[in-house]
Amino acid sequence: MLPAKQVLPLMLALAVWAAAHIGTMIQFGMGDEIVRLGLTIDEVKYSHAGFFWAFFTGLLAMIVAFFCAERWYTRAMLLSSAWILYTAGLWQEHEYYTVDALTGTWGVFIWLGMTFFAFVGTFYIATHEKYGNWSNRELNNPSAARQWWSENWATILIFSAFAFGLAIRVIWNVLPAMNATGTGGWDMTGGSDPWYMKRAVDYIIANNAHLIIDADRAYPIGAINPRPPLFTWSLALGGFMIAPFIGTTPEEAVWWSVCALPAIYGALTVFPLAAMAKEHFGKGAGVIAAWLIAFMPGHVSHSTFALADHDAFVLLFLSTGFHFYLKAVKYGGSERLTKEANFSLRYLVEATTAVFKKRPAAISYAVMAGVSIGIVALGWKGFVYGPGILFLAFATQVVLNLLKRRDSTILAVTTALMLLITFALPLPVYGHFQLDLIWDASGMQPLFYITGFTLALGILAVCSRDKPWLLVLLTAFVTSVVIFGTLWVLQFAGIYNGWDVLTTGGFYFTKNKIFGTIAEAQAPSRGMLFASFGPIVFLLALGAGIVGIWQGVRHNQVSRLILGLWVLIASVMSWNAGRFVFNATPAMAVLSAWAIVALWSVTGANKFSMKWRHLGVRTPADRFTAARRAVWKSPAFSAMTLIMLLLVSQHATYGLDSGIPRGNSAANDIDEEIFHFAPDILRYDIWDFSILDNTPYDSGSGSLEYVS
Repeated sequence: MLPAKQVLPLMLALAVWAAAHIGTMIQFGMGDEIVRLGLTIDEVKYSHAGFFWAFFTGLLAMIVAFFCAERWYTRAMLLSSAWILYTAGLWQEHEYYTVDALTGTWGVFIWLGMTFFAFVGTFYIATHEKYGNWSNRELNNPSAARQWWSENWATILIFSAFAFGLAIRVIWNVLPAMNATGTGGWDMTGGSDPWYMKRAVDYIIANNAHLIIDADRAYPIGAINPRPPLFTWSLALGGFMIAPFIGTTPEEAVWWSVCALPAIYGALTVFPLAAMAKEHFGKGAGVIAAWLIAFMPGHVSHSTFALADHDAFVLLFLSTGFHFYLKAVKYGGSERLTKEANFSLRYLVEATTAVFKKRPAAISYAVMAGVSIGIVALGWKGFVYGPGILFLAFATQVVLNLLKRRDSTILAVTTALMLLITFALPLPVYGHFQLDLIWDASGMQPLFYITGFTLALGILAVCSRDKPWLLVLLTAFVTSVVIFGTLWVLQFAGIYNGWDVLTTGGFYFTKNKIFGTIAEAQAPSRGMLFASFGPIVFLLALGAGIVGIWQGVRHNQVSRLILGLWVLIASVMSWNAGRFVFNATPAMAVLSAWAIVALWSVTGANKFSMKWRHLGVRTPADRFTAARRAVWKSPAFSAMTLIMLLLVSQHATYGLDSGIPRGNSAANDIDEEIFHFAPDILRYDIWDFSILDNTPYDSGSGSLEYVS
């Protein structure tokens, strides 16, 4: 049991948090309809403080409590006074109170004076011989709050990324989805695909069976519903599950499932990507990857509430599959488990058995990777692009192992096992006599090639481990030429189109007349590509991909080689077709998180705290002096801090903008809030000069400054 004195800051912070929410609820309840709805009448906007002000007030109160527990009273006073001043200014703008002296030209200087004296007063108290000069807690004697934070900070921040990611995908889309223009009923975004998904879901609820023969497709003849069943069934089952809790029929409840689950799937993608980055690059990279994907514009825009398409579902399980496969590769290693290798069935069985016995963790992760990608196959026919990327990485690593005389047995067995499970799991569905997707070029046919090439290359690498690498590679090259040449001849003769299946990714990159009418099949513009990931994030990810490939080739770091190839292949695919921009977002998040952590370390910015402490931090006065000297001696810290501020502000703004439906008034509100966040003194015109643009914000012009 902690002493009451140590618990007091936490209790006070929780009381402030509760009071903030209770106060906003009272204000909301006491206001008239105009206040509650935030309507604008006669150019005067009435509104209430709202949930977000109360939330951030409570959050900052918790941070201040943590500062007090660590005896960081100076930081606590600075943060508290800054938030109080911001709140006072915000409430004045919302006309919760009116003071004539605080408006106009004099108001700008009065606010500047209050801010100045608040910060000077904090500095005066902190350095006062009688009231200040307190000492921080020693590093070897942290408070209970710091101990708890040190153990749980990564988990807390990752779950926070999930919560914020879910919020921006939902809050601006839920009301428009529930109030369709003209009908007042439910509505969905994203074109015709979500509505067809809803049609399939309605059929499942009505008949407890999957929609296969759709009489309305290719009317009046009818056609097959080509979509695998798992995604639509997850939506239907969601409706069945929540119906009793909301007191309505499954037919009505399923609207919530259809609209909400894609946003939930999208937000859940935070966890496999955070786990992937944390596994290979550390806790910090895991946290950064989580926040990057939570706000990444290309991901947010395809996983919002009421966008009932399979994209978010697919990417969640594909990212999970990649995570497990990378763990299988990491825990497998490249150790030789058998003494001699030869071309015989007996040796193949012996080598495979040795991997199962001596690398159970790698086998388990390979199985989970296969199951995850198999789930993707049960929800989307285009799943083969994931195994295709892994095959290219596998083939590259096998060639490197042959050149460097390293064993590929473990890698070959785990990869083959993953692909065989991926192959077997959707086989009964794809083999349904009416769907007939096994030999379909846009169905399972490409997986035959991927699995076959993997098995052939794996057997060759395993059995010829001790042979001269030139002979092995020459054999593989000649065999490949024969296979591809045969496919080309068959294609040229009009017998079999296997050449097109391989070279066009199952026709996903085919430039025919039909695909010319599909927007997402077109190559995106450079601006759209950069905006989808964030310009800085995109460049960092590409740079990290090149470094990852180099480290994989030079230092046998297989996981980084796979990640590097993943981001580069995903970039090429995105450049060729807009449909793959969304699919590239996980690779961008993980690799850019690694780049950020690496740059922070390389520039020495992570050593700033050590330099600061070395210069002396016993009292507040010492800390101010030491901080100034440490910043002067660490220019890389200042530069990296500015870059991080630019990245964070840019990524957060783009992410928020992507979550707001086009034409929604929330875009104007957020844009205006961002504009007014900067102190007015920075826009004050002195002799035709101002630090920021001094043009007044015109909320009625329809043009936005920061969001689109």
